[in-house]
Formats: sequence, C-alpha cells, structure tokens
Amino acid sequence: MNGVTAHFGISVIQEALSRLARIRRAIAADASLVMPPVIVHWAGWYVPDRGVVYATVVPKELAGCFQWCVEVPISTLLIITDDTVLRRLLVHEFAHVFWQIPELPGGDEDSEVLERSVADQLDYALDVDAGRLVDPRDWFGPADAEDFMVNATEDESLLPFTKKFSDVWIRGGLRTVSPPLCYSVTGTFGCDKTIAKRAKEIKHNSLVEVVK
Repeated sequence: MNGVTAHFGISVIQEALSRLARIRRAIAADASLVMPPVIVHWAGWYVPDRGVVYATVVPKELAGCFQWCVEVPISTLLIITDDTVLRRLLVHEFAHVFWQIPELPGGDEDSEVLERSVADQLDYALDVDAGRLVDPRDWFGPADAEDFMVNATEDESLLPFTKKFSDVWIRGGLRTVSPPLCYSVTGTFGCDKTIAKRAKEIKHNSLVEVVK
C-alpha cells in the first residue's frame, strides 16, 4: 500500500474509494436492488503472459455466511478514471454474481476449487466469461442494461486503460500480485433478501413462460 500511496497520494486513493461507492449506489438505485459487496484488494492484478486483470467474482465469508462478492484491485479504481467505463465493468461483474445464485438455472456451478495454474485458471475464466452472465434487463436499470459489457476481455472501452496500466503501474514498479481465482468454500451461501426475491421472481416468470 505504501508504494501506491506515495505514487498517487492519499487524497486520490480516498476519492477513488468514494467514487466506487457512489457508482455502486447509483447502479443499485437504478436497479431498485441492493448490489453485491465490493471488496478492494490493495495491489495491482497482473498475470505474466496474460496481462492486467480488472476484477473478479469470489465467495467471501460475510455476516455469518458465504456471499458472492466482486473483488477489484486498487489499480482498477486508480487506472480506470472514466466513470462510465468503471460503471460498465461493475455491472458486468455484478451480473456474474447474480448468475451464481442457486435459485437461477445454472447458478452456483463454480464453487469448487479448480486445480490449475493461475494462467490456466485465468484462461478458463475468460473462456466461460460471456456464458456466465444473467440477462441484464432482469437485474439492472434500463441504461445499464442497454450499455451492458458482454465480454470484459474484448470490450474496446478498456483498451486505453490496459495501456495506462502498463505505463503507470508496471513501469512505475507498483506492487502487482496474481488475482484470487481459486477458492474453497465450506458452509452456507447467502445473499441480500432483495437479491433472493428478485431471483425467485425471475425463476417464476421463466417457468410461466415455459408453461405458456
């Protein structure tokens, strides 16, 4: 953290964290839904021969149960200075969280530990990325659903920030680590009651459509 603080300054870091909170609240307000927790990791995420990683979805033990959370490195908040791009990225990651909810078809299939190297695990995650997203129209406000980031690895809006990460973070010698792509869970999963309610409504509506 010290190297990042010295490079950017504490006021810039505090503003980045406040900005994250504001954008999360704005997404939630437009969706009329509580968004999943966002956890900030105090380093940059980088995988050799693969590149920068902006965010991931992991289960964390919170409030007496495991919850699917979005985890972002502090580098993402400091490098992606465009609010629209950061918001689209967060919506994309929240869509991964909602996909994991057991009440939805296909949910919670990826809770086992995957015995792969970090590079192989990242390749696997990128391969299945677009297939593990909910329909944004069910979960987010109209503007976020319309401007949805379908594939975070190929979205052109991230390209300038990928270069910026290399120029600022890598060349600046700031701390980088591998992202937490493997995990082990022993316990009960839970989520905010508004999220569970929305998931049940969506499942019910999909069953009604099948019957029709």
